[in-house]
Order: sequence, then structure tokens, then C-alpha cells
Amino acid sequence: MSQEEIFRFKNIKESEKLFQRSLTEDNFVKKLDYINKAIELNPSNIDFSLFRAEIYYFLNEYEQAIQESSRILKDVIFSSRAIQVKGNSFIRLRKYKEAKDFFRGNRNGR
Repeated sequence: MSQEEIFRFKNIKESEKLFQRSLTEDNFVKKLDYINKAIELNPSNIDFSLFRAEIYYFLNEYEQAIQESSRILKDVIFSSRAIQVKGNSFIRLRKYKEAKDFFRGNRNGR
């Protein structure tokens, strides 16, 4: 393996450990810290981003949840979790027209 491949492999392994810690952590602020570090090490892992969107939602950070979900929906063909987080965040922000349009499929760039 090249040095670059070894470095990448180590980052992926470390990111998975951080993700596991975020799953078992009870404090949502600490969960967010762990998942942010995991994403820094492995930004291509969509599951990490989905989990971060859900954490934002549970922290009542609805704008961030929408932004994270939007990024996910640009990268993947379909994600029911991202759709749920984004649509429900619109509702929590009382952006009912946006929620209605979004859930009906008028997703403007998803």
C-alpha cells in the first residue's frame, strides 16, 4: 500500500470509531462533536452526514438540518431519512408551503 492509501485507511477506521462513539453518546452536543470529527476524516460517508442531519434536527437546529439534508439529496438518488429530516424541519420552522412543495416533489434541486 502507498503512504496515501495507508493514511486514508487509518482515517476511515478512526472515523468509524468516532461514529460508533456518537451512536452511544447520550448528549446530543457531544454526538455532534464526534460526528463532525468523523466527517472531517471521511467526508464521503453519507451515513455520517445523515446522522448529523438528524442530530441537528434533535438539537432544534432546523436550518442546519435542512442544509445537511439538501447536500445529501444532491449526492444520492433517494434517501427517505434525508427527505424526512428536511421536510419535518420545514414544518418545525413553520415553513408550511416549503414543506408541502418539498413533500409533493417540487424539491428545487432536491
